[in-house]
Amino acid sequence: MWLMHVGRYLSLDTGLAAHKLSVVPNSRSRFLVLILATALCGCGERAPEPSPPQSPPPVPVVSPSAAELTGWPAGIGRALVLRLAAPVDAFRLVVPELGDRRFADSALSVRVGDSIPLALLGHPGKIADAYLRVADAESGTGPCVTWPAVEVTATNLLRGRQSAAWRVGFERDSVTPAGVDSLGGMNAADSTQLTNAIHSILRDAPALSDSTLRGIPFSILRAYRLAANGRSIVVAELARKSGAEADPREQRLFVVGERDADEQPYRMVYSQDVSGPADRTPVTDLLAAVVPRASPRPILVVGVDGRNGTTLHLVQRRGRAQWRRVWASVVSFC
Repeated sequence: MWLMHVGRYLSLDTGLAAHKLSVVPNSRSRFLVLILATALCGCGERAPEPSPPQSPPPVPVVSPSAAELTGWPAGIGRALVLRLAAPVDAFRLVVPELGDRRFADSALSVRVGDSIPLALLGHPGKIADAYLRVADAESGTGPCVTWPAVEVTATNLLRGRQSAAWRVGFERDSVTPAGVDSLGGMNAADSTQLTNAIHSILRDAPALSDSTLRGIPFSILRAYRLAANGRSIVVAELARKSGAEADPREQRLFVVGERDADEQPYRMVYSQDVSGPADRTPVTDLLAAVVPRASPRPILVVGVDGRNGTTLHLVQRRGRAQWRRVWASVVSFC
């Protein structure tokens, strides 16, 4: 009887459990549906999805200028004009692209018809104002081209000695010229001081290229002194020759020395030597000295006259006791 009661109890409990199992899931489903409907309809609109981040704009590629490619000093203008020693009305257009690092497909930075205001410079400094006009562009193909034709018109250039004093023209207001004193125009005391300074810096000259001339003393062909940015600078070309009559040889040495205002001895900062047959060695001379308006680094404008013509070198101060040739023109392309 008890077992039967228990069985009924268990049977009744099992029936209740089955009833609960069949009812509870439906209640939960209705509850979940109610929550979802409330979330969709009773709580406002759903926030929009954030837009994906935009990719940064492409960085423009800046091609290097002709000056950067060729070593043309910054701030000295688009072009120079070089006055050749003879004849007096022969000029050469000097632009970055016509240097010894010129690319065959480079275009000139000036065009036919361009008129550029110039300051004509020489050892005394600024000689006169003028205008450079490009009359014709270079012609030819590949490495064989001709020099552009230019005209120089001076606005206030006097005739005579002053007219012959200038050798190079810079774009006006691009540089400050530095006056250059020549050994030949100095008094006895100043010339002796300059001569001693030149000979003193020869101790720092690097090994010379022609061993057959070793031991032969140098003689000073020309020497100069100038001041730029608080420094005294000396420049000279020296030469020595062998005594052999059958094969006379000559060596020319171009040197630059400098010292600060509070220093006594000059130190060698630049040198370049060339040797060869006595009648064929190039002649190197200082044409002018300038300081770019955009840079405190002075520049020596140096002309090198050889058998094939004149080459222009720009020798610039790069740091303490560091000068180097930053740009050089070419004589011809053929």
